[in-house]
Amino acid sequence: MKIYEALNKAADYISDGRGLDKQVSKFEAAELLMFLTGIDKPSLYARFQDSLPGMSAKKLFKLAHKRAAGMPLQYLTGTAFFYGNEFACRKGVLIPRQDTEAVIEAVKSLPLKPKTQAAELGPGSGIISVTLCLECPKIAHITAIDISKKAISLTNLNAKKYGVKGRITAKSGNFFTLTRKSPLKFDIIISNPPYITKTAMSKLQKEVLHEPAAALTDKKDGLSFYKRLASAGVNILNPGGYMVLEIGDNMEEDIKKVFHNKNWTYLSTFNDFKGMKRAVIFQLITHKNN
Repeated sequence: MKIYEALNKAADYISDGRGLDKQVSKFEAAELLMFLTGIDKPSLYARFQDSLPGMSAKKLFKLAHKRAAGMPLQYLTGTAFFYGNEFACRKGVLIPRQDTEAVIEAVKSLPLKPKTQAAELGPGSGIISVTLCLECPKIAHITAIDISKKAISLTNLNAKKYGVKGRITAKSGNFFTLTRKSPLKFDIIISNPPYITKTAMSKLQKEVLHEPAAALTDKKDGLSFYKRLASAGVNILNPGGYMVLEIGDNMEEDIKKVFHNKNWTYLSTFNDFKGMKRAVIFQLITHKNN
């Protein structure tokens, strides 16, 4: 079987199973084949008429069937792109999304001081912490804490890949417990917390349900982690420190209400690539002693 024939067959499996546009299915079939063979995109198109070994074709069709059944492409290839870089991605850890790039833009907008100390709640695959190390030289160190050991392992892997492991300490455990016990205070806290409501979870695409529920939802109203951050952040941040958070669709006003108290001031909101409000910034108010 020639490469183009195998790609068309794999694309048909994906298209029939997922109801995707044929061009999208062809793109995904090509991604799977490049993953299997190590062939890059230019070479793949140049070799369309070449024969594909039978074993490679069988592996391709097996992956195509898994994709057709709803397994996310990123879990099948083990990679996902974020902010122009390729990151390792594994089942059991949240898949990076372009929406989250708004968080990076929000942090980059801040007047951070040299040797900034940062903390991230729920780094997942480490895309935010790693990208901030690459993009923000004033951030000296990031403490990334996730309840998932798989996530911590992946964060370390991606940090090592991009040469920033020395600037990231990835810890497994409860963010609020570990930061409360730590003598270190931070200049900025960043998080893409679980914000999908319990009701909305039941309406998600089947594909999304392959991802860890704990990284998607608080199993309540979606506000639980924001409330805890608003409360605990007062004792975790240095005076004047920043809280940069990803938010869900149409959540901006609810999040502002959570942080609307004597301790916080709202600074700004950043949109994602679709124009949706996706990241908010709050600053811890410095109270003067009487």
